[in-house]
This record gives sequence, structure tokens and C-alpha cells, in this order.
Amino acid sequence: MFYADITIPYTPNRDSPARVFYALNARFKDAPKTYALALPNYGQRNARGIFRVFAKQLESLVALNLANDPVGPLCDFKMPVPVAQDYAGPWCVYRRYRVPPRGRKNRIQRLAYAFEHNLPRFVLHSQSNQQVFCVSVEKMPVEEGQLGEINTCNFGLSTTEQVTVLPDL
Repeated sequence: MFYADITIPYTPNRDSPARVFYALNARFKDAPKTYALALPNYGQRNARGIFRVFAKQLESLVALNLANDPVGPLCDFKMPVPVAQDYAGPWCVYRRYRVPPRGRKNRIQRLAYAFEHNLPRFVLHSQSNQQVFCVSVEKMPVEEGQLGEINTCNFGLSTTEQVTVLPDL
């Protein structure tokens, strides 16, 4: 398994991380179960400033480079790095934290949880229905893990049904 960091230098344009996240989503959607996304600065003020993308194949990360994408000038793509086969550090899961739409049960409680725990969120605009929605990310530590299959949603995140355990680098 390999990973590459995509950094977003500080800019007054607060939607830059969301634009990069959306561009990654398009790439992830075209290559299902190829990429997993981590936020190494999770829990910090700039949690959305670095995306760490994992892939089983080095070639997948090389193909992901956003240099020729319209968001290319907003970010720096670092060289891919292998994860040690005998990695013995902590493990975690980054999962999409869903907040139901307006009028649905549990919406207020789930919004309160997301704000109380300061979950990083990305405000996105749907191309298909022109709606605005948020994708929040929750990091959950796990007792143990191993380098294995990538089973994530189109955002590169785990869901309730699809879980990918990642090294917490």
C-alpha cells in the first residue's frame, strides 16, 4: 500500500479544500475501491489542509495527480510513499458522518454531534440536482488492523457497510 499527501496552502478562499475534495470525489468515482482518504490533521484547526490518499498500487496514486485539473493550482501533490509492510502503529477508520436532510428524524442530534466534536466538513454543490450538501468526516480509532482491501464510498471514506482500516500516520 502507498499514500500521497495533497496539501492545500493557506488561502483566504475558504472553499479551496471543498473544491479539491470534490475533484478527488470525481476521480474516486471513476475508480471504485481504489482509493481511501485520510485527514492527517484531524482534530486540528486546519484539518482540511492536508488530504492523505491511500492506494494499493503506486500507479493509481500517480494517475491521481491533480496538476492538470482546474483545482491543480490550489494544491500541492507530494510524491507517493510506501507504507511499511510490518507497520505496527495505530490504526483508524475515516468514515462519512451522515446528517439526514431537513425534516428527517435525528437531524438535530446528528448536527449537534458534528458541531460538538468539530468534525471536518466539506460543503459541496451537486452537479446532478444542483443541491448544496455537506460531507462530514469522523475519525474512529480501531484496536488493530492490517494492510488489505480498500472498500470505500465515492468520497474515499468508509461507511457503515463499507469499512477500510488505515494506518494512522
